[in-house]
Amino acid sequence: MNKSWVLLSHSYNPWYNLAVEEYLMNTIQPEEFVFFLWQNQHTVVIGKHQNAWRECKIQDLKNCEGKLARRLSGGGAVYHDLGNLNYTFACHKDRYDLHNQLQVILNATTKLGINASFTGRNDITVNNKKFSGNAFYQAKDNKLQHGTIMVDVNMSKLGQFLSVSKKKIVSKGVKSVSSRVINLKEIVPSLTIENTKDSLIDSFRSLFPETSTEIFDTDNLDIDSIKKLEEKYKSWDWCFGKTPSFQIQLEERFDWGEIQLCFTLKNGIIQEYKVFSDSLDNNFLEHFNQMFTLCPYTNESLLERISQTNNIDEQKKLDVINWIKKIDL
Repeated sequence: MNKSWVLLSHSYNPWYNLAVEEYLMNTIQPEEFVFFLWQNQHTVVIGKHQNAWRECKIQDLKNCEGKLARRLSGGGAVYHDLGNLNYTFACHKDRYDLHNQLQVILNATTKLGINASFTGRNDITVNNKKFSGNAFYQAKDNKLQHGTIMVDVNMSKLGQFLSVSKKKIVSKGVKSVSSRVINLKEIVPSLTIENTKDSLIDSFRSLFPETSTEIFDTDNLDIDSIKKLEEKYKSWDWCFGKTPSFQIQLEERFDWGEIQLCFTLKNGIIQEYKVFSDSLDNNFLEHFNQMFTLCPYTNESLLERISQTNNIDEQKKLDVINWIKKIDL
Protein backbone atom coordinates (compact mmCIF):
# COMPACT_ATOMS: atom_id res chain seq x y z
CA MET A 1 0.00 0.00 0.00
CA ASN A 2 1.32 3.46 -0.90
CA LYS A 3 2.21 5.73 1.97
CA SER A 4 2.90 9.47 1.76
CA TRP A 5 3.99 11.74 4.57
CA VAL A 6 4.97 15.34 5.30
CA LEU A 7 8.29 16.04 6.98
CA LEU A 8 9.34 19.36 8.58
CA SER A 9 12.74 20.57 9.72
CA HIS A 10 13.05 23.11 12.52
CA SER A 11 16.76 23.56 11.84
CA TYR A 12 18.01 26.48 9.73
CA ASN A 13 21.40 24.79 9.24
CA PRO A 14 21.91 24.04 5.51
CA TRP A 15 24.35 21.20 6.11
CA TYR A 16 21.86 19.45 8.37
CA ASN A 17 18.95 19.93 5.97
CA LEU A 18 20.94 18.67 2.99
CA ALA A 19 21.99 15.68 5.10
CA VAL A 20 18.31 14.94 5.74
CA GLU A 21 17.70 14.93 1.98
CA GLU A 22 20.48 12.42 1.39
CA TYR A 23 19.25 10.30 4.29
CA LEU A 24 15.81 10.17 2.66
CA MET A 25 17.36 9.13 -0.64
CA ASN A 26 19.22 6.32 1.12
CA THR A 27 16.34 4.99 3.18
CA ILE A 28 12.99 5.73 1.51
CA GLN A 29 10.99 2.61 0.64
CA PRO A 30 9.30 1.88 -2.74
CA GLU A 31 5.81 2.53 -1.37
CA GLU A 32 6.76 5.82 0.34
CA PHE A 33 6.53 9.40 -0.89
CA VAL A 34 7.95 12.19 1.27
CA PHE A 35 7.21 15.91 1.03
CA PHE A 36 9.93 17.70 3.02
CA LEU A 37 9.73 21.42 3.92
CA TRP A 38 12.77 23.27 5.30
CA GLN A 39 14.57 26.60 5.52
CA ASN A 40 18.19 27.75 5.59
CA GLN A 41 19.43 30.92 7.24
CA HIS A 42 21.88 33.26 5.47
CA THR A 43 23.25 30.63 3.08
CA VAL A 44 24.50 30.33 -0.47
CA VAL A 45 23.78 26.89 -1.94
CA ILE A 46 25.63 25.88 -5.08
CA GLY A 47 24.98 23.02 -7.50
CA LYS A 48 26.98 19.81 -7.31
CA HIS A 49 29.19 20.67 -10.27
CA GLN A 50 29.70 24.38 -9.66
CA ASN A 51 32.85 26.31 -8.88
CA ALA A 52 32.33 27.86 -5.44
CA TRP A 53 34.78 30.69 -6.16
CA ARG A 54 33.01 31.52 -9.42
CA GLU A 55 29.51 31.65 -7.95
CA CYS A 56 29.87 33.28 -4.55
CA LYS A 57 31.78 36.03 -2.77
CA ILE A 58 33.02 33.53 -0.24
CA GLN A 59 34.96 35.86 2.05
CA ASP A 60 32.11 38.39 2.17
CA LEU A 61 29.72 35.60 3.14
CA LYS A 62 32.10 34.31 5.79
CA ASN A 63 32.63 37.81 7.21
CA CYS A 64 28.85 38.13 7.63
CA GLU A 65 28.69 34.73 9.37
CA GLY A 66 26.95 33.16 6.40
CA LYS A 67 27.33 29.57 5.22
CA LEU A 68 28.23 28.01 1.88
CA ALA A 69 26.72 24.64 1.04
CA ARG A 70 26.94 22.29 -1.95
CA ARG A 71 23.87 20.19 -2.73
CA LEU A 72 23.59 16.80 -4.42
CA SER A 73 21.74 18.10 -7.45
CA GLY A 74 23.01 20.17 -10.35
CA GLY A 75 21.88 23.62 -11.43
CA GLY A 76 22.83 27.11 -10.33
CA ALA A 77 23.68 28.99 -7.16
CA VAL A 78 20.89 30.34 -4.94
CA TYR A 79 20.70 32.49 -1.81
CA HIS A 80 18.57 31.23 1.09
CA ASP A 81 17.35 33.21 4.08
CA LEU A 82 14.31 32.90 6.31
CA GLY A 83 12.18 34.66 3.69
CA ASN A 84 12.63 31.59 1.50
CA LEU A 85 10.90 28.21 1.86
CA ASN A 86 12.47 25.06 0.41
CA TYR A 87 10.59 21.92 -0.57
CA THR A 88 11.71 18.41 -1.49
CA PHE A 89 9.85 15.53 -3.11
CA ALA A 90 11.58 12.19 -2.47
CA CYS A 91 10.33 8.81 -3.67
CA HIS A 92 11.08 5.61 -5.57
CA LYS A 93 11.56 6.19 -9.29
CA ASP A 94 8.30 4.34 -10.06
CA ARG A 95 6.30 6.87 -8.03
CA TYR A 96 8.12 9.93 -9.36
CA ASP A 97 5.85 12.17 -11.47
CA LEU A 98 7.19 15.65 -12.19
CA HIS A 99 3.82 16.90 -13.44
CA ASN A 100 2.02 15.92 -10.21
CA GLN A 101 4.82 17.28 -8.06
CA LEU A 102 4.78 20.64 -9.81
CA GLN A 103 1.01 20.66 -9.51
CA VAL A 104 1.41 20.62 -5.73
CA ILE A 105 3.25 23.95 -5.98
CA LEU A 106 0.94 25.45 -8.59
CA ASN A 107 -2.24 24.50 -6.71
CA ALA A 108 -0.83 25.90 -3.48
CA THR A 109 0.10 29.24 -5.04
CA THR A 110 -3.27 29.46 -6.80
CA LYS A 111 -4.99 29.02 -3.44
CA LEU A 112 -2.87 31.90 -2.15
CA GLY A 113 -4.06 34.17 -4.97
CA ILE A 114 -1.02 33.79 -7.24
CA ASN A 115 -1.37 32.78 -10.89
CA ALA A 116 1.90 30.90 -11.41
CA SER A 117 3.19 28.74 -14.25
CA PHE A 118 6.06 26.35 -14.94
CA THR A 119 8.45 27.70 -17.57
CA GLY A 120 11.73 26.72 -19.14
CA ARG A 121 13.62 23.79 -17.80
CA ASN A 122 13.13 24.29 -14.07
CA ASP A 123 11.52 27.63 -13.16
CA ILE A 124 8.14 28.55 -11.69
CA THR A 125 7.18 32.13 -12.49
CA VAL A 126 4.53 34.77 -11.96
CA ASN A 127 4.24 37.80 -14.23
CA ASN A 128 7.24 36.41 -16.14
CA LYS A 129 9.41 36.69 -13.02
CA LYS A 130 10.95 33.70 -11.27
CA PHE A 131 10.11 32.88 -7.66
CA SER A 132 10.99 29.19 -7.67
CA GLY A 133 13.80 27.17 -9.21
CA ASN A 134 13.97 23.38 -9.22
CA ALA A 135 16.78 20.84 -9.39
CA PHE A 136 16.80 17.05 -9.63
CA TYR A 137 18.82 14.06 -8.43
CA GLN A 138 18.66 10.28 -8.69
CA ALA A 139 20.46 7.75 -6.48
CA LYS A 140 19.99 4.10 -7.46
CA ASP A 141 16.21 3.57 -7.50
CA ASN A 142 15.17 6.74 -5.66
CA LYS A 143 14.62 10.19 -7.14
CA LEU A 144 14.48 13.69 -5.71
CA GLN A 145 13.09 17.02 -6.86
CA HIS A 146 13.71 20.09 -4.73
CA GLY A 147 13.09 23.78 -5.14
CA THR A 148 12.77 27.19 -3.57
CA ILE A 149 9.84 29.49 -2.97
CA MET A 150 10.81 33.13 -2.55
CA VAL A 151 8.27 34.63 -0.17
CA ASP A 152 10.19 37.56 1.31
CA VAL A 153 13.89 37.07 0.53
CA ASN A 154 16.33 39.91 1.22
CA MET A 155 17.06 40.90 -2.39
CA SER A 156 20.03 43.11 -1.54
CA LYS A 157 21.86 40.21 0.11
CA LEU A 158 20.92 37.91 -2.76
CA GLY A 159 22.71 40.30 -5.10
CA GLN A 160 25.58 40.92 -2.70
CA PHE A 161 26.67 37.33 -2.23
CA LEU A 162 25.84 35.94 -5.67
CA SER A 163 27.55 38.75 -7.60
CA VAL A 164 30.33 37.47 -9.81
CA SER A 165 33.76 38.30 -8.47
CA LYS A 166 35.97 40.64 -10.47
CA LYS A 167 38.85 38.17 -10.28
CA LYS A 168 39.97 36.80 -13.65
CA ILE A 169 38.61 33.28 -13.68
CA VAL A 170 38.47 30.81 -16.55
CA SER A 171 36.44 27.86 -15.35
CA LYS A 172 35.13 24.58 -16.63
CA GLY A 173 32.43 24.73 -13.97
CA VAL A 174 28.79 25.54 -14.62
CA LYS A 175 27.96 29.24 -14.48
CA SER A 176 24.75 30.45 -12.88
CA VAL A 177 22.28 32.15 -15.22
CA SER A 178 20.98 35.50 -14.03
CA SER A 179 17.21 35.62 -13.85
CA ARG A 180 14.65 38.23 -13.02
CA VAL A 181 13.22 37.19 -9.68
CA ILE A 182 10.32 38.23 -7.49
CA ASN A 183 9.13 37.71 -3.93
CA LEU A 184 5.56 36.41 -3.71
CA LYS A 185 4.93 38.97 -0.98
CA GLU A 186 5.05 41.58 -3.75
CA ILE A 187 1.97 39.90 -5.26
CA VAL A 188 0.17 39.14 -1.98
CA PRO A 189 1.43 41.49 0.79
CA SER A 190 -0.22 39.44 3.56
CA LEU A 191 1.71 36.31 2.59
CA THR A 192 3.91 34.66 5.24
CA ILE A 193 6.12 31.59 5.37
CA GLU A 194 3.60 29.88 7.63
CA ASN A 195 0.54 30.32 5.42
CA THR A 196 2.62 29.36 2.38
CA LYS A 197 3.68 26.20 4.21
CA ASP A 198 0.07 25.42 5.19
CA SER A 199 -1.10 25.87 1.61
CA LEU A 200 1.62 23.54 0.32
CA ILE A 201 0.73 20.84 2.85
CA ASP A 202 -2.98 21.09 1.98
CA SER A 203 -2.16 20.89 -1.72
CA PHE A 204 0.06 17.83 -1.22
CA ARG A 205 -2.61 16.05 0.80
CA SER A 206 -5.20 16.80 -1.88
CA LEU A 207 -3.08 15.31 -4.67
CA PHE A 208 -1.76 12.45 -2.52
CA PRO A 209 -4.83 11.38 -0.52
CA GLU A 210 -2.98 8.50 1.15
CA THR A 211 -0.87 11.06 3.06
CA SER A 212 -0.62 10.50 6.80
CA THR A 213 -2.58 12.97 8.91
CA GLU A 214 0.48 13.25 11.16
CA ILE A 215 3.20 15.76 10.28
CA PHE A 216 6.62 14.35 11.10
CA ASP A 217 9.69 16.19 12.37
CA THR A 218 13.25 15.37 11.33
CA ASP A 219 13.90 14.55 15.01
CA ASN A 220 11.85 11.39 14.37
CA LEU A 221 14.48 10.13 11.92
CA ASP A 222 17.79 8.38 12.59
CA ILE A 223 19.64 11.41 13.94
CA ASP A 224 22.99 9.61 14.24
CA SER A 225 22.96 8.76 10.53
CA ILE A 226 21.96 12.31 9.63
CA LYS A 227 24.73 13.78 11.81
CA LYS A 228 27.32 11.64 10.01
CA LEU A 229 26.07 12.94 6.66
CA GLU A 230 26.06 16.49 8.03
CA GLU A 231 29.80 16.21 8.70
CA LYS A 232 30.28 15.56 4.99
CA TYR A 233 28.20 18.56 3.93
CA LYS A 234 30.02 20.97 6.24
CA SER A 235 33.50 19.70 5.26
CA TRP A 236 35.90 21.76 3.18
CA ASP A 237 36.39 18.78 0.86
CA TRP A 238 32.70 18.66 -0.08
CA CYS A 239 32.06 22.41 -0.29
CA PHE A 240 35.29 23.35 -2.06
CA GLY A 241 37.22 20.20 -2.90
CA LYS A 242 34.62 19.13 -5.49
CA THR A 243 35.36 22.23 -7.54
CA PRO A 244 36.33 21.48 -11.16
CA SER A 245 39.73 22.44 -12.54
CA PHE A 246 40.13 26.16 -13.18
CA GLN A 247 42.73 28.90 -13.44
CA ILE A 248 42.79 32.07 -11.40
CA GLN A 249 45.02 35.12 -11.35
CA LEU A 250 45.53 37.45 -8.37
CA GLU A 251 47.45 40.67 -8.77
CA GLU A 252 48.41 43.73 -6.75
CA ARG A 253 50.82 46.66 -6.96
CA PHE A 254 53.01 47.71 -4.04
CA ASP A 255 55.61 50.44 -3.60
CA TRP A 256 58.31 47.88 -4.43
CA GLY A 257 56.58 46.54 -7.55
CA GLU A 258 53.69 44.55 -8.99
CA ILE A 259 53.05 40.90 -8.18
CA GLN A 260 50.85 38.37 -10.00
CA LEU A 261 49.97 34.94 -8.62
CA CYS A 262 48.70 32.58 -11.35
CA PHE A 263 47.21 29.36 -9.99
CA THR A 264 45.84 26.20 -11.58
CA LEU A 265 43.52 24.43 -9.16
CA LYS A 266 41.87 21.02 -9.07
CA ASN A 267 39.51 19.98 -6.28
CA GLY A 268 40.31 23.25 -4.53
CA ILE A 269 44.04 22.46 -4.32
CA ILE A 270 46.77 24.43 -6.08
CA GLN A 271 48.34 22.03 -8.58
CA GLU A 272 50.53 24.45 -10.54
CA TYR A 273 51.38 28.10 -10.10
CA LYS A 274 53.67 30.83 -11.31
CA VAL A 275 54.62 34.13 -9.70
CA PHE A 276 55.31 37.14 -11.92
CA SER A 277 56.68 40.45 -10.70
CA ASP A 278 58.68 43.47 -11.77
CA SER A 279 60.31 43.60 -8.34
CA LEU A 280 64.12 43.76 -8.34
CA ASP A 281 64.33 41.38 -5.35
CA ASN A 282 65.14 38.01 -6.97
CA ASN A 283 65.52 36.25 -3.61
CA PHE A 284 61.97 37.21 -2.66
CA LEU A 285 60.57 35.94 -5.96
CA GLU A 286 62.50 32.67 -5.87
CA HIS A 287 61.05 31.86 -2.45
CA PHE A 288 57.53 32.70 -3.63
CA ASN A 289 57.93 30.26 -6.51
CA GLN A 290 58.43 27.42 -4.04
CA MET A 291 55.78 27.89 -1.36
CA PHE A 292 52.30 27.06 -2.74
CA THR A 293 52.55 23.55 -4.21
CA LEU A 294 49.52 21.43 -3.18
CA CYS A 295 48.26 24.23 -0.95
CA PRO A 296 44.47 24.42 -0.37
CA TYR A 297 43.07 27.56 -1.96
CA THR A 298 41.98 29.37 1.21
CA ASN A 299 43.13 32.60 2.82
CA GLU A 300 44.25 30.68 5.89
CA SER A 301 46.37 28.16 3.98
CA LEU A 302 48.04 30.76 1.75
CA LEU A 303 48.82 32.93 4.78
CA GLU A 304 50.27 29.96 6.66
CA ARG A 305 52.62 29.13 3.77
CA ILE A 306 53.78 32.74 3.48
CA SER A 307 54.22 33.16 7.24
CA GLN A 308 56.40 30.03 7.42
CA THR A 309 58.78 31.30 4.74
CA ASN A 310 62.07 32.60 6.13
CA ASN A 311 64.97 34.55 4.68
CA ILE A 312 62.88 37.03 2.69
CA ASP A 313 62.37 40.75 3.08
CA GLU A 314 60.07 41.22 6.09
CA GLN A 315 58.34 44.34 4.76
CA LYS A 316 57.48 42.66 1.43
CA LYS A 317 56.31 39.60 3.33
CA LEU A 318 54.05 41.76 5.53
CA ASP A 319 52.69 43.62 2.48
CA VAL A 320 51.71 40.35 0.80
CA ILE A 321 50.17 38.97 4.00
CA ASN A 322 47.99 42.06 4.43
CA TRP A 323 46.95 41.81 0.77
CA ILE A 324 46.01 38.12 0.99
CA LYS A 325 43.96 38.81 4.13
CA LYS A 326 41.75 41.20 2.15
CA ILE A 327 41.18 38.97 -0.90
CA ASP A 328 37.79 37.30 -1.30
CA LEU A 329 38.81 33.64 -1.70
